Amino acid sequence: MVETHAHAGLIYVLVGPSGAGKNTLMRAALDAVPALRQLPTATTRKKRHDEEEGREHYFVSREEFKALQEAGALLEAQLVHGELYGIVRHTVEDLLSRQQDLIADIEVLGASILRQTYPENTILIFVTPPDKSDLEKRIRARGDASEEEIVRRLQRASFEMGFVPECDYLVVNDEVSQATRELIGIILAERSRRQLRRLTVSLLVHQGNLILAASSGKPYPLPSTTLLPGESIQQALSRLANSLGLRLPMLTNSEDASGKGIPPSYFHSVETATGEHLDLVFIYHAPEGEIDIPGADWQWQPVETLPIVQAVLQAAAGQKINS
Repeated sequence: MVETHAHAGLIYVLVGPSGAGKNTLMRAALDAVPALRQLPTATTRKKRHDEEEGREHYFVSREEFKALQEAGALLEAQLVHGELYGIVRHTVEDLLSRQQDLIADIEVLGASILRQTYPENTILIFVTPPDKSDLEKRIRARGDASEEEIVRRLQRASFEMGFVPECDYLVVNDEVSQATRELIGIILAERSRRQLRRLTVSLLVHQGNLILAASSGKPYPLPSTTLLPGESIQQALSRLANSLGLRLPMLTNSEDASGKGIPPSYFHSVETATGEHLDLVFIYHAPEGEIDIPGADWQWQPVETLPIVQAVLQAAAGQKINS
């Protein structure tokens, strides 16, 4: 099942073989990047001395893990190096809905399921040492695996390397400080890209009507664009109006007695009872007179046409913010 969280947080998933240094890089990113937290997963392995319940993992018994599976509480469950790991559904849903950015170290099958379930929110980052011999040295240096387990981890690493083409980024962890800078750069770049994709919707109201898309094939029937870096609200609205073929004369910072010259109201995160969501909304009340729309893509319709318009107008009545 695909979950839609277009306006929620991002999950940065570090994938790659055991010994690649994923946890080292993740801890460095958590220390360096504001408002980033680790996504805790359920596991049957024992808690390490530097771990905390509910921060890195939920540490459960095999019986408790099985109960979570049977209750449908896990998005996925995998056996890795003899221990069970699973992504807890309600934890992901809760943190994403609060626009929390997350980072996690998840094996490749779990990462693939996370991407399938949250395609708009999951960023896959493959972490690998420069070569297989270096990987074996790192696994042996950890001192937590038998010879049989080392062989098994190296065999699994060959399987995991096949996942590289499915990922968005590749970080070669040859030198930790450089790899850390690369990971932090990826996180900040994705945050910036999310801001550029912010949906900006305008309610252009004229004589009790508003502009709607004549074609029902549009994801939002209201005029929409993105707010460009450094662009003012007036500039964005003017650019959007120009794209519709309109010339709106009231984009000014003053208001006169006739009601003309009122700058557009705007506010963030408008959501209706049915779950429709608009991230940033402008309301523009056009002055009296005829305003023609060239072409057949847009048309004037009564303001009552869309339920979300009522939610926007109600929000505006309670928290009108003039640009």
